[in-house]
Amino acid sequence: MLPGEKVEDLIATLTKLIDDPSITIERRIEGQTRPEAPPSGIDNEMFAALERAQKKVYPGSITVPMMLTGATDGAQMRAKGTQTYGLGVPITMEELGRIHGNDERVNIDNLGKFVEFLHAAVMEIAAAK
Repeated sequence: MLPGEKVEDLIATLTKLIDDPSITIERRIEGQTRPEAPPSGIDNEMFAALERAQKKVYPGSITVPMMLTGATDGAQMRAKGTQTYGLGVPITMEELGRIHGNDERVNIDNLGKFVEFLHAAVMEIAAAK
């Protein structure tokens, strides 16, 4: 589901796209299981602090907001008004193919740089307050 999307709207869209009366989509859990929440913005101090930290640790890089498949508690946080962003250790294409597998791993140098980034981000965010 996209930020702000209702389960019922998603089911209606999928039903229309599938366009086959022999296929039904069922809710496994009654009630809204994830709150409607707007996407996190890119024009706020939190995002700016993350960009500043990124430029310190990864000079010459640019920040590109994107959505990934998977699940987080981001919707619940955004529903309460918190700007919420997913961050992760930079990985190679080879490492991407190992995600959640028996041989999942990240490069130790990338992990170290990511810890530097997290520290810089916390310092930027704290300084903004």
